[in-house]
Amino acid sequence: MAKQWPKWVPVSVVVGFALISFILVLPSISPVHSNRATVSPKHEHHFRAPRANIWADLDVGETDAIVTFLHERPNALNLTKNVTTWGRGDFVNLIEVLRPNKSDAVPYLDNHANIPERWARVVVTQNHEDTAYVSNYMLGPLPVSNNTKVSPLTYPYNSGRNYIQSPIIDYFAFLDWALGVGESIKDITQDLLGAQTNRSNPDDPNGLLIGSRPALIEHGRMIHWLEFFRPGTKSDARSLLPQGLYLKLNTTGPNTDEWSTADWYYNGVLYPNLSSFRHAWETHAISKTVPNLDGPWTDTEDFISMPVGRNQAPPLSIQPYGPRFDLDHENNYISWMGYSFYITISQSTAVSLFDIRFKSNRTIYHLGLQEALARKSHICCSYVSYFISTSRGCPVLMLLETLELCSRLPRQYSHSGA
Repeated sequence: MAKQWPKWVPVSVVVGFALISFILVLPSISPVHSNRATVSPKHEHHFRAPRANIWADLDVGETDAIVTFLHERPNALNLTKNVTTWGRGDFVNLIEVLRPNKSDAVPYLDNHANIPERWARVVVTQNHEDTAYVSNYMLGPLPVSNNTKVSPLTYPYNSGRNYIQSPIIDYFAFLDWALGVGESIKDITQDLLGAQTNRSNPDDPNGLLIGSRPALIEHGRMIHWLEFFRPGTKSDARSLLPQGLYLKLNTTGPNTDEWSTADWYYNGVLYPNLSSFRHAWETHAISKTVPNLDGPWTDTEDFISMPVGRNQAPPLSIQPYGPRFDLDHENNYISWMGYSFYITISQSTAVSLFDIRFKSNRTIYHLGLQEALARKSHICCSYVSYFISTSRGCPVLMLLETLELCSRLPRQYSHSGA
């Protein structure tokens, strides 16, 4: 009988042969050379922008100093220090940097002028007995000192004024009033939409909310369109869940007793008043649409299934010779393969690039978003457009067609709710 070798012997022979072969071949292997110099941490640390980022937003220290100046030093704004109720008193809505004019920035960037003064833009809600205004002011120069002052910000606007009328004075009182209107037709909304407003608990995930879309402000008279939608608390999808029911509201002042409801709009039909809308519902003359319900389709990620590999670490970017870009974190300045530019962020227009150059030659002074317009073709949102960049990020509804046109729209729609 032939002798049986242990199972580990063949494996050891293979491993030993491979090791000996590698040792013998190693001296003949030439090291890999590259004409690209490695980027040392020391080099990255010392990379600096040629000039300061004069468009950079305010840091925490600057913002705190501005707030202190506005509330504790004498100035023309006379702000309310302790705002306990929305719409009662004058208070700050927004503080951001006031970007310098190009005529002041370019001489500084091209090395033959001093750095432009740094100023802030302050947006203030100013309330009066019968109305409210959103006003823009400029505050500077910064940092805050005895020379700092506040003045109306008028030069960027063609109107020559620094304010606009605010459509709502007390926003929370307005929402409470709107929810009260929803309660008055809860039998209709329960039938058509499968839910109703919950005035005692506006955050009810199974209820309905009502939002305001100001459409007209003229001679003290304001017209709002109230929109019914579901909360969308599952994935913060409220903007995706309009229910296709709208209500026109006329307001002539801050007193809710003077407000009146007018037209109602549902499924392509415009009803002149609540009585007409209720009569159509009671006589079954309304064609229902499929409710626009929340569900997995509003999730930003598939949380139900578990694809193979999701539990593993993601790929890593390996750059043995260092990155091909340099970054000055303090000034948000980037240099990449001949290109260079500054990055800054605005509350209304998001990311912008300034002083874009290629091989040190300026090609673009300012590249950024100005306004995003999204038109909706959904039955619940058709014939309207949403402007994205508005105060506090809330889109404002602008009717693209008259309500008379809406009343003549065809009613052949299909809607899957997804």
